[in-house]
Amino acid sequence: MQIIVKQQLGLIHTTCGRLSLTLEQFLNIYRSPRTQLYLGLVCVIFVATDPNDLHAVLPFGAYVLATFAGQSVYLGCQILVLTCCAILRGVRPSSRIYWPMITLLSLGPTIVIMKDVLVLVEPEIQFPVMSRLVFLAVTVLVFEMIFL
Repeated sequence: MQIIVKQQLGLIHTTCGRLSLTLEQFLNIYRSPRTQLYLGLVCVIFVATDPNDLHAVLPFGAYVLATFAGQSVYLGCQILVLTCCAILRGVRPSSRIYWPMITLLSLGPTIVIMKDVLVLVEPEIQFPVMSRLVFLAVTVLVFEMIFL
């Protein structure tokens, strides 16, 4: 495990520059108070702008909770994808991974998980998330470009 967290991830930024980052460094970024403030602001912006278009189908409290839960699930999926990248780099050291692929590989499972959880909570409501997938992906990529 120690080798995996210290393995360079071989990431290429959205703007095509190289990101010199290990899984350990990435995880340490989330410990920073500035990062936590940034993530909180992102959640507030997501609640205010509603890129998922869920405000019409959920009560406000459930909508806010779903937004925060969605961000948490996304970050968990992102850590899992980056762990897989570190393992891949251990096997193929020359491999490079374009950051938007990390975003898409993290966002896909997040949407499926959140949609399934929301259907459990509100079984009769149709959720429009899938129709806004491109808009949501672009929104997440913009926030990540600012963050990275």
